[in-house]
Amino acid sequence: MLRLSITNKALSQVQVEKLLDGSLRILDLCNVAKDALSQMKEGLKDIQSTLQRKCGDLSAEVKKYLATRNILKKSLQKVQVEKLLDGSLRILDLCNVAKDALSQMKEGLKDIQSTLQRKCGDLSAEVKKYLATRNILKKSLQKVQREHQ
Repeated sequence: MLRLSITNKALSQVQVEKLLDGSLRILDLCNVAKDALSQMKEGLKDIQSTLQRKCGDLSAEVKKYLATRNILKKSLQKVQVEKLLDGSLRILDLCNVAKDALSQMKEGLKDIQSTLQRKCGDLSAEVKKYLATRNILKKSLQKVQREHQ
């Protein structure tokens, strides 16, 4: 038993030493990782400051570009509105011309109608007489036809 306890103690010490060695390795790895992360952080800060210095000029150029683009956009819209208004004015002018032409045609038709009524007034009475006579003849013929059937 004594031997067994000495053996157990020896095994326990070996295991403890292995655990301690493993822990030391892990601590070393953590220190290496910490150093690498610190270097990466410094590198990122350098890159960020460089970008800010160089892109500061770019941001001003981008702002100028956007301002110019907005000015051009407004100018184009103004030109389009002016073209649209010009087109509308042309259409209104055409409508006025068409209205005048239709008014003149209407007056002309009224003149023609009054002339026809004056000259053909007698004619219309004769036409009415003819139609009345025709209807009488038609009825008479129909009556005769029925009688012969």
